[in-house]
Amino acid sequence: MESAGELCAGLLPAYGPVRAVSRFAEGSVTGAYCIEFAHADSLPVVLKIYGTDDLRLASKEARALRFLTDHGIDISPRVLAFSRSAGALAGRPCVISSLCPGRTLAAADDELTCAQRHEVYRRLGQVLGRLHAVPAHGYGYVHGESRDPLLDNSAHMARMVERYLREFREHTADPALADRIAAHVAAHASAFAACPRPWSPTWFLDSPAHRRPDLERSLVARAEHRSGYR
Repeated sequence: MESAGELCAGLLPAYGPVRAVSRFAEGSVTGAYCIEFAHADSLPVVLKIYGTDDLRLASKEARALRFLTDHGIDISPRVLAFSRSAGALAGRPCVISSLCPGRTLAAADDELTCAQRHEVYRRLGQVLGRLHAVPAHGYGYVHGESRDPLLDNSAHMARMVERYLREFREHTADPALADRIAAHVAAHASAFAACPRPWSPTWFLDSPAHRRPDLERSLVARAEHRSGYR
């Protein structure tokens, strides 16, 4: 509570003193908390705390949410504050966003009739259509528009594997093993073409093991790489 009060006093001074802090029970690999304020006109917010080595993920989430807001996607949380190194959190990065009230579909599913469930998915389809209508001039991670856009998923995956192998080597990996992995990926690079769309659903997840959007890894792609994608 004390850390949340210090943090919000610096990042959200207009919201006033913190009244309560509670942690979300599911859905986030980072620490995700709901912060409520003493002032009646200050709406609750969501605080996501990242590890000290996860600044890239934190900044990517903030960019992705702002990207959606800038393109009129008004159902996504709005970024209210972002810190690369919050003193109240021992230097860890964090994102503070607006709270979207309600329950996950998984939590409410048993209470829905078939018709109600159909209506939920119909509305999700409408939202997905709005997301697909957002223009993208290339394929890459969200960074304002997209960061260092590439032509397709094959080029994107090749760059991602190259980066991971570079980090693998930098952390004193066995050079021979890294070389064998690189050779194997190069020999099978054509397999990436069989997956022309993003390989991991980002905005909508229907697996029982995943119940919240993972915006830290949001991708944008040109329309031909998105059609028919769920």
